[in-house]
Amino acid sequence: MAKREMSKADTSSMLPKMSDSTLRQPNKQSDGGFATNITRIVAVPVERLFEAFVDESLRDRWLSDAKLRVHTAESPNSLRADLEDGTRIVVGFTAKGEKRAQLALVHEKLPGSRAVAERRAYWQEQLAVLRQLLE
Repeated sequence: MAKREMSKADTSSMLPKMSDSTLRQPNKQSDGGFATNITRIVAVPVERLFEAFVDESLRDRWLSDAKLRVHTAESPNSLRADLEDGTRIVVGFTAKGEKRAQLALVHEKLPGSRAVAERRAYWQEQLAVLRQLLE
């Protein structure tokens, strides 16, 4: 029996049809909220970078306008904190040698795309201040 090649038209009919309503908006999470993320490498040991988030007096020097309620902190690996506006940040810390560390910050529970853009810009500014303070 001869093997028949399937055209793209044949294979596309085998896939389920997706309407525009089933496609998720950019930065939208499965729970319906929105999130943004940002990563940075800072020239300090990972423990010092972690401390900049959990030590309130140090954090106030670079993040004075946001009040965080840290509810999970595993030194020096990760942190979860709620903000006064009902949103949450999740931060992961990774050593990149003895004197460099990477942070990966996700800001969750944002109300929409506009908030995503605003928070992304906000974190870019705040992390630049943090880098200046620590390096």
